[in-house]
Amino acid sequence: MIAHARIAPQQYHSIPNPVHAAANPASGREHTALIVDGAGMICGCGAAVEDIFGTSRGRLLGKPVSAFIAGLLGHAESPGHDARYLVHLGADAGWRKFEATDARGQGFAVEVSVSRRMADDHEVFVLDLRQPIQAI
Repeated sequence: MIAHARIAPQQYHSIPNPVHAAANPASGREHTALIVDGAGMICGCGAAVEDIFGTSRGRLLGKPVSAFIAGLLGHAESPGHDARYLVHLGADAGWRKFEATDARGQGFAVEVSVSRRMADDHEVFVLDLRQPIQAI
């Protein structure tokens, strides 16, 4: 059984390159990824995170993803429930809409697709993020 454990900040650099590569997808619109551990803490992020969230990567690392994406997680009393929910979201690999908050406290729409990966015996989740296409 896989433990839905938090990855210690000093271990962030040990997440293998293929997982970090997933956090830097190429796209024609603002798109990035957050790498989240089984406890819902951000342990890695793509280069475009600064453009989307208006803050540096360093300010996101070690923070709960629920502080930036409302409704994605939020069962602090049960981190295992959050991890199981991420597994559920990743099962269909579809995009879901959420409300995100940038560094200035401004809300904006974001679409999230979740995939589950293993990194050095740790379960991590790659949250691909993109801003929805604006209707004309």
